[in-house]
Amino acid sequence: MNQPKKERLPVRFTGQHFIKDMTTIRQMIQEVSVKPGDLVLDIGAGKGAIIKELLTVTCRVIAIERDKSLANSLNSIFANQPNIKVLEMDFRKMPMPNQPFKVVANIPYAITTDIFGLLMDKPYTSFEQAVLILEWGGG
Repeated sequence: MNQPKKERLPVRFTGQHFIKDMTTIRQMIQEVSVKPGDLVLDIGAGKGAIIKELLTVTCRVIAIERDKSLANSLNSIFANQPNIKVLEMDFRKMPMPNQPFKVVANIPYAITTDIFGLLMDKPYTSFEQAVLILEWGGG
């Protein structure tokens, strides 16, 4: 008898977490006014929930995912989408695009400070705006 495929759980110590709420994703995309042709980064793309919704806008997407198995899965899912590029790498080692870009992402919590530092490195980046899900670190 075949057992159902076990759902992959996030690796918490890395700050990995998966977004599933499509209403939230749509609101994020709407908030940064993503338009056809825009370049959008999805940092920590995970299972591709944000990418799937970005496809409805026909923008160009660079999905950055450090986890090898997730990156392989994203490459399989979006293999026939010429406007989606999946990079299996740590965002902190990625050269920033030399053209204007936006970010819509459910970022890895463990590298939040590094992500902000790289995006805000004016005048060396062409970063325009972002909507990010961040960890509430209150206590």
